[in-house]
Amino acid sequence: PWVGTWELDPVQSEYHAGPAAARETMTIGQYVGAYKIAINRTDLGGRTAQTEAIARFDGIDVLAIGFRVPTTRAFTTVDDRTFEIADKVNGLVTLRRRAAVSTDGRTLTLTEHGVDEGGQNVDAVLRFVRGGALGIGAGTVSGIASPPLAGVVRVGSPGVTIPRILKEARPQYTSDAMRAKIQGSVVLECVVQTDGTV
Repeated sequence: PWVGTWELDPVQSEYHAGPAAARETMTIGQYVGAYKIAINRTDLGGRTAQTEAIARFDGIDVLAIGFRVPTTRAFTTVDDRTFEIADKVNGLVTLRRRAAVSTDGRTLTLTEHGVDEGGQNVDAVLRFVRGGALGIGAGTVSGIASPPLAGVVRVGSPGVTIPRILKEARPQYTSDAMRAKIQGSVVLECVVQTDGTV
C-alpha cells in the first residue's frame, strides 16, 4: 500500500523539534526484487536535499546516497500498512522513522525521532498524501537519477517483468576480509534492450 509518490501536507504536519520542510516528496517504487525509496526535501530557506536507498524490508543496513556523511538505512516491515526506517552513522542509530498508511490508502503518516546529519534534534509527525492530491506533481521513482531515456520503461510498468538471474558471480573474499567481516553494497542501474543486451 505504500508504493507510489507521497507529497507532504505541511498544514497537517507537526514539528516539535528540527527544521520544517517547505516541500517534501517521498517516492516508493518497485526496483528489481526490492523497492527504491527516494526522499526529496526543500526546507523553508530553499535548500534542497535528496536521499535514496534500496529497501528489501528485511532490517539489513543498506547504503543511502545523498548524505554528506556515510549513512546506512535499515527498513523493517511492522505490518501490512506500516514500516520503520532506521538511519545509522558509524553503526549507531541517529534517526528513527515509522511510516503508516491509512486504511483507505490516501495518506501516509511519518513520525521521526532522533538527530539529522547536522546533529539537530528531530521530532516531527509528517502527513503525506498520494501524489497529485496537492497539485504538486507526480514525482519520479528516483529523486536523483537523470530523466529516463525516451522509450525506456521501468519494472512495474504494464508488460514489464522483473529480470531473472541467469549467471551470478559471487565476490571472492580473502581470509582477512572474512575475519574482519568486511562487506558492501553496490547498486547498479542499467537499460536492458529487448534482445537482452545491456
